[in-house]
Amino acid sequence: MGITREGLGRGPMTRKHYCEELKMLSDSLTQMATSVETMLILATQSLELGSTEMAEILLRGSESVDVCEIEIEKHCLEIIALQQPVGRDLRLISGSVAIAMDLQRIGEHARKIARITCELPTGGRGQTPNELRSMTDAVRSMVHSVVSILETQALDGASGVTLAGLEAEDALADLRTSAHAAMARGSAESVTASYLLSAAHHLTESAGLAVDITERLSYAMTGRSPRALPAI
Repeated sequence: MGITREGLGRGPMTRKHYCEELKMLSDSLTQMATSVETMLILATQSLELGSTEMAEILLRGSESVDVCEIEIEKHCLEIIALQQPVGRDLRLISGSVAIAMDLQRIGEHARKIARITCELPTGGRGQTPNELRSMTDAVRSMVHSVVSILETQALDGASGVTLAGLEAEDALADLRTSAHAAMARGSAESVTASYLLSAAHHLTESAGLAVDITERLSYAMTGRSPRALPAI
């Protein structure tokens, strides 16, 4: 992402410089969300196809989102220190810190899904049950909606994120039932079922983070949120 800013620390920003910094922050957050979406797609595709090659590509190139999270936090603190924003601007800037942290966590869940693909028994690779595919579709849709909200600065898709989250929870409940049945039988597929159930939990965590991000964005943009959030 490479955020570089001349003159920070020399004194308060001009209004023009301040607006440029806010735009840069917004662009950085959108770029990070896009990178995380790509990670999630690659991780879930590698799981669905049983492709360890795709999983390894993700694992080798995933560190950039960690760097983005650190740079966004530094950028936010610099703007707050130099400009002392209030109201909507303060909500957007402080909210960006929490959103970047949540995005980094989604990226970490994507990495864990990729590791599961690499650890799956050879015979169980590429055997993704329909319930897990439903979860994958729902969570991908949620993260894509987050990217769209960041790009457009409009909350049009916010309600869809919550609905997709409920779909993911229903799919997880169904997957748990089938996975536990396989484990109880003690069949060869029980090992695969346990790995896939673990992947499903990472998807569920990602879904919850996508909901949190959407609610943080709603609060930052409007001052209101569908549910109470901790102070950020």
